[in-house]
Amino acid sequence: MPPPRRLGAVRALPGKGRKPTAPPVKKACCDSPDIQEQDGSKICKNCFTQISEANIVSDVTFEETANGGAAVQGGYIGENARHAGQLNSATFRRMGGGEKHDGAEIDRKGREHIEPYARILGIPMNVITIARNIWTLQAGHSFTSGRSVEEVAACCVYAACRRQPGNIVLLIDLAEIIKINVFRLGEVYKAMCKEIFLDENQLHYAHMIDLEALIEKYCRRLQFDEATNQVAEDALKIMRRMRRDWMTTGRHPAGLCGACIILAARMNNFKRTVREVVFVAKIADQTIAERIREFRSTKSAGLTVAQFREVGTRIAHQADPPSLHLQEERRKALARKRQKRGLA
Repeated sequence: MPPPRRLGAVRALPGKGRKPTAPPVKKACCDSPDIQEQDGSKICKNCFTQISEANIVSDVTFEETANGGAAVQGGYIGENARHAGQLNSATFRRMGGGEKHDGAEIDRKGREHIEPYARILGIPMNVITIARNIWTLQAGHSFTSGRSVEEVAACCVYAACRRQPGNIVLLIDLAEIIKINVFRLGEVYKAMCKEIFLDENQLHYAHMIDLEALIEKYCRRLQFDEATNQVAEDALKIMRRMRRDWMTTGRHPAGLCGACIILAARMNNFKRTVREVVFVAKIADQTIAERIREFRSTKSAGLTVAQFREVGTRIAHQADPPSLHLQEERRKALARKRQKRGLA
């Protein structure tokens, strides 16, 4: 009986000396290809076979909207964006479920709230660019947490304006636009400066308010017509006289400008009421009355209109600061009260 034969393995190993063969290379087009790129696609010039194509192009194309306008087709991706945004609408195309609060979203939100101030207050675009940079800086510190976006955007615009010489934008102007208390906005501004600005880098260098430009701004709003320049010039002379008499130190610029414009309007025979100046300067009528009362106690207040225009700013005499007069008045009032009571 012959011995049984053993069956071979199901997966037999290749024999010795046998090497695996590589798959045959498929030709792209012809025997002698001449591949060139044209309009984002690779084409063989010999057989005109399209090897590959690219759908992403850098050409700007337009489409017609339903109302007959022209809109740009395509999209853009910001520097810190995680998705592409459409150029012809305010919506965004999400790619991969991107984050909603990323860098591009923060910049977009800042532009939406900062750019309207440029149109309302006439702020130049270079100042708006600085305000956007301040917005990005505060966003890195999460300063908007617990605060409204309108407040922080207004503070960024005001901080950018204060860095420009000849600034005439006041914090109360921004507070009036967003309908918020100016003291609340001032608290947010001080907190933002403390949070993101560093003294050693001198980032928070702020210029003083230009009183001359502020006076011209208020005079234009009060509509003095052809006499606007003359009223502004007289108000500026009164301001210089107040500065020499120690009346401008530590005082709000709007109150000083309002008092000077009231006096200058009277010098040019204009009947502008205190209420009209209060509406323009956004300052209390009591503050304007106090500045006028302080100016009345100086020697220059006794001059005529012609004399003040000629030598009002050249008088060498300087009055004492109003705080000293206030202390003297309080001392005299206390002495009269004691004398009345028989304690003197």
